Amino acid sequence: LTSGSGTLRVDEMAGGSTAAELGLLGDAVGATLEGTDLNQVTQATALKSLRDGLGVVQGAGNDLRVTLRDQSSFEVELAGATTLGEVIQKIKAASGGLVNAEVAADGKRLQLTDLSVDAGGSFSVADLGSSQAARDLGLAVAATGASLNGQALLGNLGSGLVRNLRGGQGLELGQVRFTDRAGTAAVVDLSGLESLDEVISAINSNGLARVSAELSQAGNGITLRDLS
Repeated sequence: LTSGSGTLRVDEMAGGSTAAELGLLGDAVGATLEGTDLNQVTQATALKSLRDGLGVVQGAGNDLRVTLRDQSSFEVELAGATTLGEVIQKIKAASGGLVNAEVAADGKRLQLTDLSVDAGGSFSVADLGSSQAARDLGLAVAATGASLNGQALLGNLGSGLVRNLRGGQGLELGQVRFTDRAGTAAVVDLSGLESLDEVISAINSNGLARVSAELSQAGNGITLRDLS
């Protein structure tokens, strides 16, 4: 067999848009064409589609308390919001111009910026009452200075978010030791990983223990195989 010397290319047919919708329109670099990201959130994303379809649990009355670096705080009621864009607008309106909210550049999460004067306070978002909106919107995380980068709202294609597994309870990830049948062990740090495919990739790239992880055939867990 001989390899071709031309260009790997994907074009539309009959005036369609299928190639572009699949993120594959255009020419490859060498022998590989890397498609564009198909799994992103936008301001039009429905809240009910977030968290792998678990949605956003709202309470009665105000849902969020936002505390700013100037040590002031405000509350946000999300009643009536059905899209991320509507959530963003409600946060910005309630802040009186002190918080900017937007979809982050990676298209996976919300990003909030504290525009208040720093008076030694900590920027944070918390749930109020029975609401779980801060958690479900990925905003119940520590800010870095004036920037709060939320957790991912969608898993990668063919994967799921770790915090949505076990019926929405999520997983507490840390270090795990894997020992293959030859006795070789590897400690893998899974802390901070957001999706199941990241967990599988970390196990498979441990570099010591000869084990292979993959999504189980039933699609409801991880299958670990010994390769030693």
